[in-house]
Amino acid sequence: MFSASFKLRWIAIVLPLLLCTSAFAYEIDDEVPDITGRVARLSFVDGDVQIRRSGSQDWEKAVKNLPLVEGDEVATSTFGRFEIQFDIRTFVWVDEKSLIRITTLNDGGIAISLPQGSLSARVTDIDKSRSFLEFDIPNSTLAIEKAGLYRINVGDKDSSEAVVRATDGGEARVYSESNGFTLRNGRQATVYLSGSNAGEWVTTEVSAFSDTFDRWIGDRDTAIAKRLRNAYFDKYYDTDIYGAEDLTDFGEWVYTRNYGYVWKPYGSALSGYSDWSPYRYGHWRWISQYGWTWINDEPWGWATYHYGRWIWDNGSWFWSPYGYYRYRRSWWQPALVVMGVIANNICWYPLPYYSRYHNYYGGGGYHHGGGSNGGPMPMVTPTPNAGPTTAEINELRRQRMHTPPLAGTVPPGGVVMTTDEEFGRGRGGIRRPTLAVAQTILKRDPDATEGTPILPPIERVAQKISKEIRVDGPPIIAAETGTIKTGAAERNEGKPLDEDLKRTRILGGRPPLVVENPSAPEQKVEIPTETKPIEVRRTGGVGRSETKSSDTGTVQPPPFNPMVPTEGKKVDIPAPIEQRRTEPPQTVTPRRVERSETPEPRVEQPKSEQPSRREEPKQESPPPRSEPRSEPKSEPRSEPKSEPKSEPRSEPKVDKPSAPAEVRKKDGR
Repeated sequence: MFSASFKLRWIAIVLPLLLCTSAFAYEIDDEVPDITGRVARLSFVDGDVQIRRSGSQDWEKAVKNLPLVEGDEVATSTFGRFEIQFDIRTFVWVDEKSLIRITTLNDGGIAISLPQGSLSARVTDIDKSRSFLEFDIPNSTLAIEKAGLYRINVGDKDSSEAVVRATDGGEARVYSESNGFTLRNGRQATVYLSGSNAGEWVTTEVSAFSDTFDRWIGDRDTAIAKRLRNAYFDKYYDTDIYGAEDLTDFGEWVYTRNYGYVWKPYGSALSGYSDWSPYRYGHWRWISQYGWTWINDEPWGWATYHYGRWIWDNGSWFWSPYGYYRYRRSWWQPALVVMGVIANNICWYPLPYYSRYHNYYGGGGYHHGGGSNGGPMPMVTPTPNAGPTTAEINELRRQRMHTPPLAGTVPPGGVVMTTDEEFGRGRGGIRRPTLAVAQTILKRDPDATEGTPILPPIERVAQKISKEIRVDGPPIIAAETGTIKTGAAERNEGKPLDEDLKRTRILGGRPPLVVENPSAPEQKVEIPTETKPIEVRRTGGVGRSETKSSDTGTVQPPPFNPMVPTEGKKVDIPAPIEQRRTEPPQTVTPRRVERSETPEPRVEQPKSEQPSRREEPKQESPPPRSEPRSEPKSEPRSEPKSEPKSEPRSEPKVDKPSAPAEVRKKDGR
């Protein structure tokens, strides 16, 4: 038995260690943010590009790093082009005089409508069991099946055909309102959208011709591939933080004693911004679902303003992909700031490393529990990260256990502000507050939810939005495409159309035929050795269901299928058709199947066209051939089956003149 004093000494030693271990390690939060709708970004904008948000009638000017959500429309005018990044695997480029609608955008998949214009898509990886990618064009749908490069040309509002192509290993299924086919790699198809040939298509090899849009796509594709090769996914940040590949060209990863590996922007990346600090250069825009969202001016800022934390350490700003409190996956956020209101001023500064995220931004304050459509959100396993180890930062955390939350973590210069009247109107009006105001804001507990600032509603701000954001009127192409119907069928709650269209447009509602995989011999079905299998060549693109005999009304068994497992049972291989007949067997084969007892007369061939080999009688000649004969009396036999004609005719009928066809008598004369 241990003494009481011994137990107390061990408790005094072990308990602090246990408390330190739980306090100094990263804390993983099982909860999810209030809003979890999937977000894409405009990763490149060239020329005049405009956007209309879901549920809005107003068009706005599109800029780089602008978030896109389900229901948004984006249009281009002459010489306008843009690029959308959906994740690290999927990029879409849109040409001039084009309009797209993002009809579905959630973790289950992406659907884009293209009523007019041209687009191209690069897909580096796709798993159809987890996510889909589909494009709706007038009266047709393109479902992506494999990774590759795709191009879709719809033309203008009066175009009667569209051209789709697949290269770089791509493969897609193309559906019209009545048909469907598979577009293989290296092929392009012209799909007729209207007219007498609507729903039909013509496929050819991909043309070697390339236009200016193709060349622009090649340049963008090359630049993206280079950035992704030089990125640090699964080293410093996980693959959910898409857009972080931009950071390599504008900064470097450095190790800090306090926070481990963090990213620091180059001086050249900040040289164009006077007295730079995070969340100072940009503006606030209203994004459906999320509410007020920070739109940064820095070209590299997508990841740094919607994931992780900005940290003030040793006189410099650094960005960490994660905070001390982490979700199980990296969720996109409209902004990671602390907000406060003083008088008529709205102030904000970067969310500290040790603070939890709080939604101030007026996006409804509701939790979808899934993608943008409220569907179930699939569980995502977090990818590895290169954050600081417990041993590297334990000492610093011990020092901070009894210090105020923001002591030394955010300088007064990190606070910016704008007036209540100027908030959300445009880029202007953001400035530094006085030192007294900044210190007052920093003294407040950022984790306190009481007194959450009430930001101005979009209804009040909408009437005062600057012309540098809102355009005077809708683009011309928006009016032209307003009545164009896209897609081979109606979409239902953001679900894919591929499987339903494949079953109805390609297979005709019948189940697909399962074919043995020759590359996997272990999957072959072993037939018992008691009976020898019949070599049966499969026909048809689908399996046929059981049918009824027209004579007896009984159900006939399906044909023997050597590919179907027998589960160890003996296989009864059906006998040939000739051996299963009930009437006396014919003495010669093949036997012609009689369709009716009194067939219609047939037009006979001239005598001169008879084959020469039939001019000499044979003792064991087969029954009359099914093809037309030259004799005038050559009619199908209708004798009873009980009297098989096994004897040949004694002499050929070569001297008789042609006469009207008659039904042959039983004796054959």
